[in-house]
Amino acid sequence: MAISRADSSRLNGAQSSGPVTPEGKAASSQNALKTGIFSQQRLLSDEDPAAYQALVESLNDTFNPASMVEHLLIDRMVMARQRLARLERAEAAVIELARNNYSFDMDENKWARFGGYGLKVQLSAISNKTKTTLAATRDALVESSLSMLHDTEKFVRLAASLHREFDTALRLLREEQARRVGAMTIERAVIASPPAKEEAPDGE
Repeated sequence: MAISRADSSRLNGAQSSGPVTPEGKAASSQNALKTGIFSQQRLLSDEDPAAYQALVESLNDTFNPASMVEHLLIDRMVMARQRLARLERAEAAVIELARNNYSFDMDENKWARFGGYGLKVQLSAISNKTKTTLAATRDALVESSLSMLHDTEKFVRLAASLHREFDTALRLLREEQARRVGAMTIERAVIASPPAKEEAPDGE
């Protein structure tokens, strides 16, 4: 079976699994950045571009993408993880804001929040010494209660959605790489197979 030079070059290129040296991987990563796939314009002003790029390079090192499709799937994984980290920071910020609102509130309102309206009515009958003694316990309990979001379900749903997005992109990436490797194996077998012998005509 004759293989043309063009076909041979094409098959040799298909057999490449992507850059393997640190220099080659770095160049590949920069190529992806140049195409806009991993554009840093997606980042918020307070997000670290170096940390984002480190995540891109880490996934590139792990999965060694060799096609635009594989780069795009890694990009989906990167953005899912980036948004999940953003969600985690937002959750912590909401809790911290709630704690700050409590910390800087008037003491009378803190007692009302701790014991309800009934305790607030009885505050005048409680000595300042007793209130001072109980204040530390009050603050600790209220701040602990503020560690749980009131709208936790929304954050849980968003986190689950982002985890599914990451897992889906990872599954598709593995399927795409398995398909590529399988195609390469078949093409190698075709190249390696010896040409069929021509049978001599009868009588010779």
